[in-house]
Amino acid sequence: MSKTRLYRLLEILDIFDRREGVWVNHEQPPEPLDVVEALRLVWCSIPDAFVSLQEMQEAYGFALNSTEISDVHTYYEEAIRQTVSCREPRTLSQYCKITVRKILHKNNQWLPDGITQLNLPPKLQDYLNLQM
Repeated sequence: MSKTRLYRLLEILDIFDRREGVWVNHEQPPEPLDVVEALRLVWCSIPDAFVSLQEMQEAYGFALNSTEISDVHTYYEEAIRQTVSCREPRTLSQYCKITVRKILHKNNQWLPDGITQLNLPPKLQDYLNLQM
C-alpha cells in the first residue's frame, strides 16, 4: 500500500476519533454533522478508490480489533454515502466530475462560480458542486 493511501486511511481514523471529542489545544469541536460532511466532501473531491473494510483491516489490524475497524469503516461509508465491498476504481462519472472541477480550478474559475458559468442544467451543476 502506498504512503499516500496509508495517509488517507489515517485521515479517516483521525476524523473518526475526533468525532468523540479528541481535540488538540482544547479547540472547540465542530458539530458532528460538519465533520461527516467534511469527510464526504474530501472523498468526493479526490480520484482515489473508496476504502474497503478489508483494506482497513490490513492497515490497522495490528493496532485495532476487528470491531473497532468495522466501526470506523461503517462511519466512513455513512459519510461518503457509498457501500464499499471491495477496492475498485471510481465510476467514469465520478472521474469526470473530479476532472471538470480540477480544470476549472487550474483556469482560475473558482468553485462554485466556475460551474455556474458553464450554463449546465441545474442537476448537473449540483453534481459538480458535490451536492449529490
